[in-house]
Amino acid sequence: MPAQDKHNARPIIYPAHAAILFRRTKEAFDTFNRTLRAESLEWDNYSKPYKEKIRNRYCAKYADFNAYRAMQYLISLLKGNIISAECETALVNTIMREHQEAVYEKRLSRKPVYKKVVSIQPVENRPDKQDDDDDRITSLLNVYLALNKQQLNSLRECSLEQFASIKMVNDTFLSFLKLHNSWNELIDLSHEAGQNSRDLDRQLWSDISALDYQLERNSDITHIESRMYKWTYADMLVHGQKILPDDIAIYKLDLTDLPKSKQFIVTIDNSFNSEQNYDYQDVYTKFR
Repeated sequence: MPAQDKHNARPIIYPAHAAILFRRTKEAFDTFNRTLRAESLEWDNYSKPYKEKIRNRYCAKYADFNAYRAMQYLISLLKGNIISAECETALVNTIMREHQEAVYEKRLSRKPVYKKVVSIQPVENRPDKQDDDDDRITSLLNVYLALNKQQLNSLRECSLEQFASIKMVNDTFLSFLKLHNSWNELIDLSHEAGQNSRDLDRQLWSDISALDYQLERNSDITHIESRMYKWTYADMLVHGQKILPDDIAIYKLDLTDLPKSKQFIVTIDNSFNSEQNYDYQDVYTKFR
């Protein structure tokens, strides 16, 4: 095929794929609306003991999330740095210990959790660069774990009304981000298809266009999207979210000096999903 023909070739639009993407976007939009409205009404009708059960389940899963993120943070610090095997083992065990204490704190009525003791090589026997990295990475991880504990404790100790508000904000962001991903795919597909596409039947094309129009003019979506881009570090701490997207440069931020006003975009990567399985040990196993 000549170069000019290749350039002018129309993209192939598969109707079955378009129909699936339309349905997925519509379902995500329905979930978004339910999260905004129905969940708050359901919460009001729950008894106080049942609300506490919801909070306890939420906090137990959040403890998993904390350990998962802490392990990812540690791994990002290990890459490209010289650190002793003893120190690395100690830091991994620290994350495991913090997770055990967080998960079993209420179940064991504050009974002590047995801690595995790891001997650290004496400073005088280690290379200077290795010693520096050991101390720096240990300090950074300890700060991160302290923030984790602060966030978890705030979820456990705040009023049920405050907890419901925090949970709602987090759930709303999650549902919006899942909607946003599908919506962007649908927009790309509709642009590729074009209004006079021979691939899509008129009804499907009309349905896609109508849904795009509805989403674009939804005031709740506009408000949440605006809020997402104004989210500060202080907001993340209050609502128990993280500031560690996939960008490795963000992972290496020194949290001790991070201004509370610094802004971060909320993504699925740093939003807590209470229905997701966070296997922090698998993160380290894959790394090693």
